[in-house]
Amino acid sequence: MHRLADLSYKEILSGETHHAASFRLQIEDTVVSGMDYAQIDADGKIAEVTIWWRPLPSAVEMQGHLAQVPGLQSWELRTNGERGRFTGSWPLRRSASLPVISCA
Repeated sequence: MHRLADLSYKEILSGETHHAASFRLQIEDTVVSGMDYAQIDADGKIAEVTIWWRPLPSAVEMQGHLAQVPGLQSWELRTNGERGRFTGSWPLRRSASLPVISCA
């Protein structure tokens, strides 16, 4: 399934030990604002990358679009008495309370 994505970077911030890029991503009618954050090690290589998406309902929907490409399970946002909790599997480390995807 081929989907056309519109990705535009708004601002890039750099330092000796980190880089961050603010972006807007749209696939079909789903839009997220986000931030890519990369920590750099002493050798100048990427040590860790964290990606934030917001708002939460759109982030869950966006992950559903992207999960189809490699055949991953889509996240599910549960709001009936479970304030903003989401479930799903992603092969990278994530926070228990926010859909922050991080790989080290």
